[in-house]
Amino acid sequence: MKAAYLEEIGKMGIRDIPIPEIGPDDVLVKMKAAGVCGSDLHAYLGKHQFRFPPVLLGHEGAGVVYKVGENVKNVKVGDRVTVDPTEPCMHCHSCLEGNTNMCPDRIAPGTAGWFGGMGTWAEYFPIRGDHVYKINDDVSFARAALAEPMANSMHILTQVQGEKHDSICVIGCGTIGLFALLLAKQQGYKTVIGSDPVAFNREVALKVGADIAIDPYNQDIEAEIMKATGGLGVDVCVVSADFPGIFDQAASITRRNGEIMLISMITEASYLHSWTYLSKQLSLRGSCLYNTPDFVKSLEIVNDLSVDLSPFMTHSMPVDDAGKALDLLEKKYENVIKITLTFDD
Repeated sequence: MKAAYLEEIGKMGIRDIPIPEIGPDDVLVKMKAAGVCGSDLHAYLGKHQFRFPPVLLGHEGAGVVYKVGENVKNVKVGDRVTVDPTEPCMHCHSCLEGNTNMCPDRIAPGTAGWFGGMGTWAEYFPIRGDHVYKINDDVSFARAALAEPMANSMHILTQVQGEKHDSICVIGCGTIGLFALLLAKQQGYKTVIGSDPVAFNREVALKVGADIAIDPYNQDIEAEIMKATGGLGVDVCVVSADFPGIFDQAASITRRNGEIMLISMITEASYLHSWTYLSKQLSLRGSCLYNTPDFVKSLEIVNDLSVDLSPFMTHSMPVDDAGKALDLLEKKYENVIKITLTFDD
């Protein structure tokens, strides 16, 4: 089968590899669409925490069930499905508490534990049967592949601890940030604000739920936030970008006793002025992946065609062009949010 490998940092290649074998509890999915994630770009740039070349990339995706193990009862051959590409151990302290996202023995695509290193950027993808979910017949495979990235944003909002959920600002309106805006509006936040230096991203932010979209390069973000919140600052600030001073900017726009949620994978050392955090008694909390309920809730939205997700799906290209996709995501020489890789029938 055809598979897109990161051969070395900054270099993709297409390999012809055997179709993987599955066990009695597994499913083999014939892939139709696979998303390109920011973490794939991190691997491409040599900045990922555990995916190193050579590696078969991809963990988002949807397709058709091609083969099922004898113990699998929830899906059958021919079903249209999307995949939840993470396998916790279900025995450790975190798993038993329901925090499967923090399982220290969690297995992920692109690692040896996942069927010898399989990822979704291949014509066939093996996965445990209980991590495959049916999609409605009228849902496109590209739309279905959005369930996984949306689940990450769903998890961000579930981690907010405070009782005040009136206002939120998302710094960085890429895919995860934009989903956070959409979900915040759905969950009843009254003032939803996006911040991004790219005009196109701000336009999409307004389409998917933001009341205000700020250009932090040409506007005074603190002044704009204070004007929008009556001088208080936002209840919640989501950090979904990476630039020098981002933690100080987040602190400046967040109200006293407010919360800052970190989802961005910042790989360089970052500095923050602690006094602002102390004097405003701010909470800084990381959000790691998602749990099964987050994925299920996201899939419900994906299956509901009354929710317009088309602004997210800006590009589609064959898996042979995986290198081109990553280059576009890095350099952004076109307006881009989410790129979907497709496969020949």
